[in-house]
Amino acid sequence: MKPHTVRAIVTLFLLFVLQAFTVRDCLRNKNKSFNQERMPSRIEGAELAPLHKVAAKGQVEAVEVILQRIDNFTEGNKAIFLNSVSGGTTALGKAIKEGSESIVQLLIRQPQIDVNKTGGVDALPALLLALKCKQPEIAKTLLKECSTTLNS
Repeated sequence: MKPHTVRAIVTLFLLFVLQAFTVRDCLRNKNKSFNQERMPSRIEGAELAPLHKVAAKGQVEAVEVILQRIDNFTEGNKAIFLNSVSGGTTALGKAIKEGSESIVQLLIRQPQIDVNKTGGVDALPALLLALKCKQPEIAKTLLKECSTTLNS
């Protein structure tokens, strides 16, 4: 197997393990590095990924902790993590549905975020989702901050 293939497989596995961490563990150990943390003993089946959970609940501090944790990821892995779909939408979509402008701002400041990413066939990109969910302030934020990347 070629080295870049092995590296890709290992990277995807590590992303999967990272997604398996619970939000509680992230918050409890927010000052520790990943090397010091306890690996999860089991992986939850159909639950939302941690970033999606906290975005859906409007937990700004937890989103900040998770974003700090991914600082050491490569640019490509950050993009995969930030734009992953869980529960039918992205973390950005969850924050928009929740109406959490502060989380939306945190996420769109990440250069790897794809504001046009949808969660499936019937899903909407960020701007259209904000309009559908009657979140005019978030729609304005998206227009102001992401005007060069919006495809709505």
